Amino acid sequence: MAALTATVPAPPRKLLASRKTRIGILYALPVVVYLLVLFVYPIFSTLLLSLKDADGSFTLHWYAEALTGVNLSVLFTTLRISAETALLSLVFG
Repeated sequence: MAALTATVPAPPRKLLASRKTRIGILYALPVVVYLLVLFVYPIFSTLLLSLKDADGSFTLHWYAEALTGVNLSVLFTTLRISAETALLSLVFG
């Protein structure tokens, strides 16, 4: 019977140890900066703007107002229609 020899796994490489990895990151850098500037920054600035009151203090007043009355009814109708559409897409798919 052949003897089973245990092989010792190679030690894990350090992150960015390979030249190929560093070059790949450099190639991806312009895309990452593009996404940060044109997508992430506007989303976060809009979120921060929605949390400010007329005098500049932070408040949740706008969210509380949006989730009351007619707006809440419209939100539930929208969620119901999207759930029905998703279910029909799953059935037909």
